Amino acid sequence: MYSKKNIYDSLKKIGLKSGDNVLVKSDLRFLGQYKNQNKLCEDLFKTISQIINLKKGTIFVSTSSTYLCNTGKIFDIKKTKSERGAFSNYILGLKKSIRSIHPYLSYAGIGKYAKKVCTKNSKHGYGPNSPKERMLKVNTKYISIGLKPNQSSTFIHYVEMIMGVPYRYTKEFKSKIKINNKIKKENFYMYVYYLNTDLKRDKNKKLFKFCKKNGLKINETDLGDGKIYSYDCNEFVSNSISFLTKNIYGWCLKEPTIKHYRK
Repeated sequence: MYSKKNIYDSLKKIGLKSGDNVLVKSDLRFLGQYKNQNKLCEDLFKTISQIINLKKGTIFVSTSSTYLCNTGKIFDIKKTKSERGAFSNYILGLKKSIRSIHPYLSYAGIGKYAKKVCTKNSKHGYGPNSPKERMLKVNTKYISIGLKPNQSSTFIHYVEMIMGVPYRYTKEFKSKIKINNKIKKENFYMYVYYLNTDLKRDKNKKLFKFCKKNGLKINETDLGDGKIYSYDCNEFVSNSISFLTKNIYGWCLKEPTIKHYRK
């Protein structure tokens, strides 16, 4: 069983400090039993906030809802639940949190740079003016709680887009969104992989092996029955670009033998 003090101590051990901007990915189940289970998300939020100081730093979480894709259901910026777990939905429910407008790949932030990162974004999940790119511009750290870094990182998909990997393409989706009690249809975009290939993933194992070999510092420590990790997002992206420069199919388990190109 672990406590709020254990959370504080572990976050300090992985290098969290005042003024940090952090993208938090978590699966709290892997940490085991918390002293006050009903307050876990609240205590985690308060502890991170205490350390980084929300007047100087920012907490970001993925609030993606890809389960809406191809359903015709409405994305409600205030009510649509995140598929990224309890802590993500806790942040989403805070009055001062700000959510980006994308029906499938939204992010929420609270703190100094929440508005800068999560408003007036492009309609693409990645690329220029997406929350992902803006997080890089404010020097965000990646915090992975309960999940190994290779199981939680999605910045590689941002890198795949800017590198133009041949097994993905930009797909347009016409989606219903609800903002300020008004419903409208708009086009949004995601960088998806071709279905008619034999593409298989290696769960980022080669990527993180490459990153560590090339100097990416990943801090880790115990928390409860699990571990938490941190690393610099810009350093990860820089290493990922080098990784795909060396082998454009590096993200795949092996080079796809069936390659499809749009006519």
